[in-house]
Amino acid sequence: MIEFNWGDPHPHRIDRRLHKLEADRRAARNFVDVLMTTDALYAQDAEGVRMALALFDREATNIRHWQGWAARTFAADSDDNFAVEMCRGFGLNGDAVTTLRLPVKEKVNLVDVCVAACRRLGDRQGEGAALVNLGKAWRNVGDARKAVFCCEQALAIISETGNRRREGVALANLGQAWANLGESKKAIGLYERALAIARETGNRRAEGTILNSLGKAWADIGDAQKAVLFYEQRLSIACAIGDRVGEGTALMNLGITCAELGDSAKAIRLFEQDLAIVRECGYRLGEGITLMNMAYGWSKLGDPFKAIWFAEQALALARETGDRSGEGTSLSILGIAWAALGDARKAAGLHELSLAIAKETGDRRCEGAASYGLALCLHSLANIAKAIEYAERALTIFQAIDSPHASTVRQLLADWRSQQPLRAATPTIAPAARRNVADNGGLGD
Repeated sequence: MIEFNWGDPHPHRIDRRLHKLEADRRAARNFVDVLMTTDALYAQDAEGVRMALALFDREATNIRHWQGWAARTFAADSDDNFAVEMCRGFGLNGDAVTTLRLPVKEKVNLVDVCVAACRRLGDRQGEGAALVNLGKAWRNVGDARKAVFCCEQALAIISETGNRRREGVALANLGQAWANLGESKKAIGLYERALAIARETGNRRAEGTILNSLGKAWADIGDAQKAVLFYEQRLSIACAIGDRVGEGTALMNLGITCAELGDSAKAIRLFEQDLAIVRECGYRLGEGITLMNMAYGWSKLGDPFKAIWFAEQALALARETGDRSGEGTSLSILGIAWAALGDARKAAGLHELSLAIAKETGDRRCEGAASYGLALCLHSLANIAKAIEYAERALTIFQAIDSPHASTVRQLLADWRSQQPLRAATPTIAPAARRNVADNGGLGD
């Protein structure tokens, strides 16, 4: 029954369609405001991050519903300015929490609509910021080439607008995309420019994230000591500003470096600390990456059974979250573990799957590691010609990306070509998953 008060319009004269539209618009605007609140909370400290994530979790169903409503309305009528503004609002606000909570493909779709909305409104600053977020989302999917394309467009737009803070963010994201394609030296140049801007503008979160990226880049070209210095600076900033995700990232990357320097037991302790943090934050993508590294650590310690147990969990999470690069890395680590147990055929099949994904995503390090692992399996199966072919592919990749693994593959090829017996302790090359793209502290503006 409709309540009627004297002086109100007669119930039969109420335009129910207009009434519903006004209610829908109020709801959509309210949930954009919720995302704006999560940004303010997330920027505060560790307690603020927890509050931001808790707020998003409470309202996630409504946020996703009303973002979908805005996107459908915009698709149906590009002249509906309210829907266009809401699509922009949902994509530009709450980036930190949506990166942590949404499946990676859903995040791509959300920001892609935002880019279109900014273009429709002629909002160049918004378009630049949205393209940065879209590049980051494509990296998290595992498509580094699309990430480079988006970040280069973003940088061109942001440079026009003269926003130094956003310029630094765009440079750092572009560096991460190039790093994912194996271009570590190019990435370092971009990071150094971004770091100078972060310090100039007082952007501590971005400074921490860029320091992590620099550490990863130096580790990728074989300078573990320099990498440790950057990771320790990143850890110090994360603890100072209460950035729990950044703290976990630094711990994990320090763990990988410890494993590469031969202290796998310490590495596993650091991975366990990081795992507790990402689970506390409900960060599923980050949890999968940490589980990969637990598998990597146990593989380095010579326990293939534990390596398989963690790698299978990581593989399941990578598939759940749509992390294609993580899926390829997990398959490669599983291949190493099964080879250590003497099942060269099963290991070869896993490396082949990993290799296919690495080619699809442009992950050169994983492609090199999978090619090398497949070469070892084929050699064990007495397919010497094919083994040499895949080892040569691995060597070409490692040389192209300045990987320290190139010398290992070169020595092994020399042994095989001279028909020397396989060395008793042929080193494996595991594609450790340093967290870079997932560390969104400050690089989602």
